[in-house]
Amino acid sequence: MVDWADSREIAMRVEELYEVRWRAELERDHLHVFAAIEPESATYFLGKSFGDAIRSARHAPPDRVTFTLRIRPGLCG
Repeated sequence: MVDWADSREIAMRVEELYEVRWRAELERDHLHVFAAIEPESATYFLGKSFGDAIRSARHAPPDRVTFTLRIRPGLCG
């Protein structure tokens, strides 16, 4: 299980990845869907709902944690 401090670190890493690598693409092509982001591999998994994104993320190694967010304009920064 991930503790609060680890969760916060994961969220910050995901926000950084989103902003630097995917913001323009995801906001252009996948607005208002959900992305489960696995920060270690820098991989994202999309879904029309929160649950769909999490189910898509099952392709990530099972010992890794994902952080899920809804893609919307101006999400980070």
